[in-house]
Amino acid sequence: MIDMKTYLLNGLFLLAVCLSSACTEKTLNKKSDGQKDFPTLSAMEIFDNLDTSFEAEMSLVDSGGTQIRSVGMGIHPSLPDFYGGGYYDAEGHAVVLVKGDPNAYLDEIRVRTKSNNVIVQRCDYAYNELVALNDSLGIPFEDEALCRELGWTGSGIDSEKNRVMVGLLPLTEKAKRRFKERVCSSGAIEFEEGGVSVLDAARLKQPQASPLHLRPSNR
Repeated sequence: MIDMKTYLLNGLFLLAVCLSSACTEKTLNKKSDGQKDFPTLSAMEIFDNLDTSFEAEMSLVDSGGTQIRSVGMGIHPSLPDFYGGGYYDAEGHAVVLVKGDPNAYLDEIRVRTKSNNVIVQRCDYAYNELVALNDSLGIPFEDEALCRELGWTGSGIDSEKNRVMVGLLPLTEKAKRRFKERVCSSGAIEFEEGGVSVLDAARLKQPQASPLHLRPSNR
């Protein structure tokens, strides 16, 4: 009877230790999670903080003391290779695109935006890639005869679609095919009819827009 009582007491003691340990671990985890908590911010505040985080990483001077500039864009932030752009969705929420698994970058985006309500989604292309592609289109776009032949009215980056938009007039399969043959066949290009109106400031957002190339449609 004594042995049975001893075993019972020992069992109760171990149970108490386990419960205490579990409670302590839960408290520590809650505290740890709390350190990553950020306030709920407006979409504009989120993008302002994101811009600031990029600007903080900007390298304005090279080893020779010369300012680093991108042709046609001026000094601009150094964007991470995973960053795909950002935009306001239909409800006005801030959406940040990443090239890769959104969960892998969620914590970093929250730290950069100082917000817990930023939406992170996967995309196909890094914003740096889109900027480089759009910039490269600026060279053939200077050829007025080529633009007239192709019906090419403009180009620009649509952050929501994560594509470089090219305006064609008229917009036909033949026109698309000729553009791909004569200018560029990148999968990051999407076509639309007429002039490019995709850079709507009320809907789209990116830290540094690439030049928007446009021509009058009545040339």
